[in-house]
Amino acid sequence: MSDNINDDHDDLQDGPQGHAIGFVDSTSQCVNVVTALNAAGFSESSITVLKGEQGANRLKEMMKGSLWGESAEELQRQGLNELDHGHCVLVIEAEDLEKANLAAQIRCKLVAIPSTISV
Repeated sequence: MSDNINDDHDDLQDGPQGHAIGFVDSTSQCVNVVTALNAAGFSESSITVLKGEQGANRLKEMMKGSLWGESAEELQRQGLNELDHGHCVLVIEAEDLEKANLAAQIRCKLVAIPSTISV
């Protein structure tokens, strides 16, 4: 699993649209979710893991372009809270709602924290 928290995914600058976003408690959970996503056909390059201060900065940048209004503010607040507690934020590219739902279902089978879906 790679930690794509720098400039590997410039598309994140466009906001959460076209992505499924989920939270995981630990690195081991993150590895399990990424492995399951890969097995379901999501490429390594379509999955970004945000962690720590760099991840928080990246999430803030990503949310700047969002047209979600209050929903974006809530997603950012929740994501920053998760990162502040040492958890990870997964950002998965999803070409449509079906792929976003699949990513969320996979993550939910392995982690009890709610997901956010955006397409």
